[in-house]
Amino acid sequence: MEITEEQYQRISPLFPVARRKPKRSNREVRNAVLYLAAQGCQGRGLPESFGNWPPVYMRWARWNDRGALARVFAARQELGLPSESGAALGLDSASVKVHPDTAGARRKKGPQALGQPPGSRNTKIPGMVADECTPLTITLSPGQAHDGVEGRKLLTRRRPPEQTAWRLMARAYAGDATRPLAQERGACPAAPPSPG
Repeated sequence: MEITEEQYQRISPLFPVARRKPKRSNREVRNAVLYLAAQGCQGRGLPESFGNWPPVYMRWARWNDRGALARVFAARQELGLPSESGAALGLDSASVKVHPDTAGARRKKGPQALGQPPGSRNTKIPGMVADECTPLTITLSPGQAHDGVEGRKLLTRRRPPEQTAWRLMARAYAGDATRPLAQERGACPAAPPSPG
């Protein structure tokens, strides 16, 4: 999974400008980050063709701190997503267990999406997707947060489709507050009924 030069030119203005010429272009580093995300490996597992991993990590961390990655994600939604008209969009969340070392870490950048549900610390990643490879919008929430609340935030973030689209939702989104909002936003919600 790599972005081409043509694709990179569409998002290049969103990245910070380097003060001096780096050894690797932003596109090469972006492709290295995509490789790490797709493979789910640590930086040390980066193939030699991408260069040394510490500079890749440092540039990724700077982009993240300056909000460049969030801007790129938002721009990608506007530039390259498939049409939502007639599409079946998915709304669901995934839980990610938090490493025990985060228990006493200082919160340098404000509140974190770190929850303490029964069992262990975790974070939820609610998201709306067009297919298994195309996220439309995602957010982070504490592990004990109800999916329905975050799902309503996601529904209001996306502009309504030109034509009615199916929103395939998990059972947690089938509540009395989420279903009418999806219909109001021009969607036909499809979710399994809540038990009982």
